[in-house]
Amino acid sequence: MTVLLVCLMLGVPVDNLPDFTFDNRGDDNGGGGRLEFSTSKCESIRRSYRHSTVCSNTDGFDIDPNREPAPCLLTGVGRAGTKYVAHLLNELGWSINHDDLVSFCPCPGMDGSVAHPYAFKATRMCRNAEWAPRLRHMFSRLGHVIRNPLGYINSRAHNHPKGVPDYFPCNMMPPPPIPGLGQDIRNARQAMYKWTLQNTFVHHTADFQLRIEDVNGHPEAIEPLCHACGLADRVRVRRNGRQSPVPRDQRRGGWCPSVGEISEVQASLLANENSHWTVKANYSWAELFAIDPDMTTATIITGRAFGYKLAALEPTVGLVVRCGFGRLHSRVLRMLRRNVSQRQWECRLVRPEAG
Repeated sequence: MTVLLVCLMLGVPVDNLPDFTFDNRGDDNGGGGRLEFSTSKCESIRRSYRHSTVCSNTDGFDIDPNREPAPCLLTGVGRAGTKYVAHLLNELGWSINHDDLVSFCPCPGMDGSVAHPYAFKATRMCRNAEWAPRLRHMFSRLGHVIRNPLGYINSRAHNHPKGVPDYFPCNMMPPPPIPGLGQDIRNARQAMYKWTLQNTFVHHTADFQLRIEDVNGHPEAIEPLCHACGLADRVRVRRNGRQSPVPRDQRRGGWCPSVGEISEVQASLLANENSHWTVKANYSWAELFAIDPDMTTATIITGRAFGYKLAALEPTVGLVVRCGFGRLHSRVLRMLRRNVSQRQWECRLVRPEAG
């Protein structure tokens, strides 16, 4: 099992960094389709909690300028395994909170957070989910936690009878309406948009990527995560109140848990922290393609870029998924009832004939 934890070089101007070196397991059709960005990396980082002096992103709404950045933020979309990762890291002794006011406090954790509501930085005019702890600090590193898109879509779509919640109404472009769709398939389409837009934004701001499928049951994935998050030299205190005796890893130069310790903790946790949501939808790519072919193909191409082996329902050679900040949508302006000059993240499929 090869752990997909791809780190970017440190100490290099952010806009000169490659977006990622992708695992080529996702490319199952000879290079069909690619993901690209119309927004600079620094422009994206300034809309995130990733602390960066290079990109002039060192403060924000409610941020205490006297507080040092926490080591690490892991974020992505909800239902992607963030609660499991937060629980695992907390049980290993780090002060890591999840995205609510109950789990693994103190909130926010002093060693970091695993929280999808922190994907976009809150502003005075556009705050994040009310139930998430309000952040007073930035983060030195940002990791992208991701899940197979179809698994996420079916998990998210079934459990919201009134529609998939949008925690970032003035940060992401809402899907254009399609009249006559039933609520369930409309939920699935909303979840597909959310997976593609939110994950591409987080990817563009992140220092590394972690697929949740490479974590569950794989203790060897946690050591590179420990180093990538900057947690190796943080004091770990296990739940029984004692400092965890961790032998120094001379090869990596840090103090990360042993595979044996990680295995012990993983065995005590549920693989799915939200297993009480046991009923899932069962939509296929073909059903999604039938109602929205462009976004379905864009989601498949994006999933391939993130390392998932996905078969497309149309030829993808020459197709481009282009993501970046566009205009603020009029629906959001009407909702906010004011002129807010904050552009929204959007992704569109560009076909060769469209340039």
